[in-house]
Amino acid sequence: MPQITDAGLRARALADQATAAALEADWPRAAELNQKLVEASPEDVEARNRLGRALLELGRLDEAKAAFAEVLKIEPYNSIAIRGNSRVTTLQEHKQKPFTTTTKTQPRLFIEDMGKTGILRLINPLLHTSSRNTAPAPSASSASRKACWPSTRATASSSGSSSRRSVGG
Repeated sequence: MPQITDAGLRARALADQATAAALEADWPRAAELNQKLVEASPEDVEARNRLGRALLELGRLDEAKAAFAEVLKIEPYNSIAIRGNSRVTTLQEHKQKPFTTTTKTQPRLFIEDMGKTGILRLINPLLHTSSRNTAPAPSASSASRKACWPSTRATASSSGSSSRRSVGG
């Protein structure tokens, strides 16, 4: 198990402060804190994405585009960076200033990004016994019964919540 260092704790505290600043629509502070995180850990794509968003909200489009481009160098399919980069490009092409978010955002309104989910295969305990050595060989009737059970998938977000849905028939 990796040990938590003082630097790791400080970085986590800075990330929490940066997120809180963004939730409060304090974009200058969010940009400052995320810039510190990026300087301390250049590979931190989450900090770079938050920095890009803060710079976008401040109307610093060239800097926001550079922040999102750095994320895409590290993770070419990062959906947050792709979306942010697209938004910056659109604003630059139309020579518009972004509509700055000035109201507080409630954390419960955040939806996990699709890139942060995973799929797990769940096994029906009725079909699998814990002692495989003593399980009888499958008969034709048990095989057809097994085919009738729908597959179940669970998606787990980075926040640890999960939902189940049935797929197949």
